Amino acid sequence: MNITLTILNGTRVTYGPGFEVCSVVTGFEPRQIVLGNLPRRITPAAITAALEPFGAVVSVVVSFKANECRKGTAMARVTFAAPGQARQAVSSLDDAHLFDKNVTARLLTGRDSMPGKARLTDGDVLLEFPCPYRVAYVGYPSRAVAEEAIAKANGTEFRGNWVTAKVHEGLPRVGSCTVQLRGLPVDVELKDLARYGKFEDGMLQRPNYTSLQSAIHRLSDKLEKAGDLITFNILPPPYKRCTVRAYAHFDSYAAAQRVRAQLHKTVQLFCGNGTLYATHTPMLEYTLPPGVFDALATDIRLFNSYVWRSYERGSSISIVDRRNSPDSTLPVLVKLASQDMRSLTRMKAHFEHLLRGDKVTKNGEVVWDGFFSRGGGAQYLEELERRYAGVLVNKDPRKRVLSLFGPAEKRDAIRAEILAKVAQLRKQKTHVIPLPGRLIGLFHHSDLAALRRQYGQENVDLDPWARVLKIRGEDEAHEAALLAVKRARDRHSGERQRHGVECPVCFDEVTSPVKLDCGHTWCKSCLQGYLRASVESKTFPLSCLGDEARCSHLIPIGLAQDILSSKDFEDVVHASFRAYVHSRPLEYHYCPTRDCEQVYRVGSDNSVLQCPSCLIRICPKCHAEYHEERSCRYNETVSQLLFDEWKGGHDVKDCPKCKTAIEREAGCNHMTCTRCNTHICWACLSTFDNSGEVYEHMRLIHGGIGL
Repeated sequence: MNITLTILNGTRVTYGPGFEVCSVVTGFEPRQIVLGNLPRRITPAAITAALEPFGAVVSVVVSFKANECRKGTAMARVTFAAPGQARQAVSSLDDAHLFDKNVTARLLTGRDSMPGKARLTDGDVLLEFPCPYRVAYVGYPSRAVAEEAIAKANGTEFRGNWVTAKVHEGLPRVGSCTVQLRGLPVDVELKDLARYGKFEDGMLQRPNYTSLQSAIHRLSDKLEKAGDLITFNILPPPYKRCTVRAYAHFDSYAAAQRVRAQLHKTVQLFCGNGTLYATHTPMLEYTLPPGVFDALATDIRLFNSYVWRSYERGSSISIVDRRNSPDSTLPVLVKLASQDMRSLTRMKAHFEHLLRGDKVTKNGEVVWDGFFSRGGGAQYLEELERRYAGVLVNKDPRKRVLSLFGPAEKRDAIRAEILAKVAQLRKQKTHVIPLPGRLIGLFHHSDLAALRRQYGQENVDLDPWARVLKIRGEDEAHEAALLAVKRARDRHSGERQRHGVECPVCFDEVTSPVKLDCGHTWCKSCLQGYLRASVESKTFPLSCLGDEARCSHLIPIGLAQDILSSKDFEDVVHASFRAYVHSRPLEYHYCPTRDCEQVYRVGSDNSVLQCPSCLIRICPKCHAEYHEERSCRYNETVSQLLFDEWKGGHDVKDCPKCKTAIEREAGCNHMTCTRCNTHICWACLSTFDNSGEVYEHMRLIHGGIGL
């Protein structure tokens, strides 16, 4: 039985028995299309029948939501069996006459898709026009007093308007030193200006126009007449640069482009003969649970201020919070928008950094230790949270990341303690003791439990795949482990004959038996441990260990799903996919954006790729961020020089088989390439098929395993 799962926010992977990867469709290869301007009476069956000439239709979802399709029409998301079928359908159907209408068709990638945790739309137009305001000229007795007034007024909010102030030269002149105040509300009076300091005299110009509501109503009428308008939202005050900003959402890229062409840089009577600017603006929309938004609200608003100050004109953040009570469960929408895709990508990266928390790093590298994924590590982190109230420590063992949420000063204190703990752990030695043949089963229960009680569960690890015992600690811990292994070996010689069914891992009578189709029966806990161990070993497909590991029967994936927890099953799924990708370096590449997990296939040299998660554009030749003005040779040369410099200061060698660079941080001379799974002797770079051969070689040729 095969199963197909979606991982990495859009990559569809089909797994067979043993978690063997059978097929991959990356997030760069969309199988979904969006059909727009469909009649309201349309049915999924009718759409399926109409699209059958292009290939097998997997599913059709029809929507009538007001925020997705214009009035009187429907929209449909159609999933095909293969990416090529989707591309062919879009090419044939866009602006074609279907169901008595001219329908729109587009691929569901980079537009209206779900990159990461955001919904990206490209049917939005940013509209900017002057707000109603007045200009005042105020006279002060001296330059010094005028400067004080400017400092108080400049960049402040006054009844929703954003006021700017500067010294005014020339006419009108209303005092010893005249200051121009721009952006004042239309109902302002001269006496209101005393808030900025005592002045000699002043005058107010007539407002450019008086009613913002009337202007919004007239603009809305223009957009409705342009056609295909779905929603129209005005951003709340203050109106910086005396500018009102609004977003109009249309049902297609073409409609947004058409409105932009009609309205951009046009003089409009409704805003006092001011200029209306219309910019086609990509937008990312995040739907946050109310609790998450409340926890991040302060950081989000600080980021909004940063965007206003530091990003290009046309970049903004808007918040749609429709909760009417503290107990409301309605989600909060946070929208990021920018006229420039590079800016939107930067905003997305910064915003999702807030959502992910503050990673624990040192010198730019993520800090992690297996200690944190075990019981002792979990207790340690919980104790930190108790001592530093208000801080949450989130651990992700699969990604090997610790993330901190909370006040900055407390985050810094916890980070310092975690770094000190990791430094302490890494000073300890890791001892590797082989457990050949049946010895691993005899050692599996009481001896292992005793060692873990004495030295900590996080410091004692039994690897059934490699058939070794690893213990972290000083020489005393190593001697205790050797003694425990000797006792188990002594028991082996006098082991009594067993008459029950024997588990191929623990060599004991099975408990909670799980029988495979090949006839071998496992203890349920042993099979679970074997499957979980593959996350670290990364050797797939997973086969039965019966007949002293000679059985070739693959573990049914449905059985694995039944006996593993959801998290453990997901971990094995991801590990198998990573191993599959790593073993095919000429076929797959990772997105060049740091922390982005997306994987893509090598495509045509002539087609620029765009990541569906981080939105970065990728050069298909050198696999770096797309560079319009530099050659690939420049990127490759600079990257190689930096990498060579880094290698010179670390214990790094290339895998003899696939040439992947490998760094050894600690441990014995047995290394396993994570890309091609080759077992390597670090001393001489000889390669082997399994770990047992490596240890035998190291003892015979090098006199030890290198610890």
